[in-house]
Amino acid sequence: MVVTRRGSAPLFSLSGLFPPSGMLALAAIFALGAPLPLRAEATVSGEIALSAGAAAGSGGISSRPDLSGGSLTLGLDTLNNDSVKASASLRLDSGGGFVLERAWAKARFPWFLEGTTSRFTAGLAPLSWGKGFLFNAADPVFGELPPLSGLSSGEYRIAAAYLASFYAPLGAFSFAEALWLPALPQTAAGGGIPPGAVLANRNDRGGGRIALVPSWRYLQSLEASWLHEENGPERGSLAAEGSLWADWYAAVSFASPNPLASADWSVSAGLFRILDFPGYPVTLRAEALAHPGRNAELWYGLASVGLDEVFSVSLQGLAATGSESGTEDAFGSILSPGEGLGGILLKAAPFTGYTLQAALLRTFAEVRDGNGTWIITAGMAFKF
Repeated sequence: MVVTRRGSAPLFSLSGLFPPSGMLALAAIFALGAPLPLRAEATVSGEIALSAGAAAGSGGISSRPDLSGGSLTLGLDTLNNDSVKASASLRLDSGGGFVLERAWAKARFPWFLEGTTSRFTAGLAPLSWGKGFLFNAADPVFGELPPLSGLSSGEYRIAAAYLASFYAPLGAFSFAEALWLPALPQTAAGGGIPPGAVLANRNDRGGGRIALVPSWRYLQSLEASWLHEENGPERGSLAAEGSLWADWYAAVSFASPNPLASADWSVSAGLFRILDFPGYPVTLRAEALAHPGRNAELWYGLASVGLDEVFSVSLQGLAATGSESGTEDAFGSILSPGEGLGGILLKAAPFTGYTLQAALLRTFAEVRDGNGTWIITAGMAFKF
């Protein structure tokens, strides 16, 4: 497959993107999804993606390798079995490296409460603890802040980890869950942890959570969790969500080797609202994340409007406040106090499964660079 611009050389060639050995391996995966006499029916899905980014500032325009790349992802999902489901996906990136993104099996078992079943999940799987779109202080597994290289029109919290979990319903949508994350070190591609990458389990971890769902108007759910890490800190959290004029959610957590002595506290909260204008739905979201003991805060805002069934445009912004040392200690080097990132993101889906995206972002770095920097990104993805 070659994507070209009229009157120019090819922009993107799969034959150049993927080495022969990678193509052979992907062909083998396709063969696994062929209609062979397997015990369980399965379906194969895939995605081809390409992205590119550049930065423009006082020094001119330069490419951004961290915002550029291509990938081919293939997935395999079981069908027509309500008792056992399994899913796996493998991604081959432009550097020729393979990343196993998902590989899990989930089984349902009879439970003593009428009309309910328990679930056991094992493998490389995503997990959702706590509440939050970008910030989530009550997520002890993947962290309160996912890895970021910029702003996106998609989901932010999509990482997976090797785990085993047991879900037990308590009735009326309430449940308890036990979790174990074995120490199986993983190496993320490119020396970092890109979105969707496998989380490294450096130590054995185990814990659980209880979620109560009273389904009241102002308080719809309440969740408490605890996670113990071998040779690491104890982590406890409390999360809640409800609805007033807007949907709200909040989380608070602590991490400490000795919670009775001292702890590092983290708090996150958010508001979400969809305004249904005829033909132009508007989505509004605002979130905040803070470490009160370190005087460190992050702020995030989103406003999105659907122009029709094909196009959508959104405004997003991310900013940091607090003390210099406190913010660096709490959130790493993503942003320093007084710095921010914001801009406009465009998305188009002219055909089923085919998506085009573009973004024009502006960094605000008063401390290090008063002029800031423009970031331009573009990409496409095709799911089949």
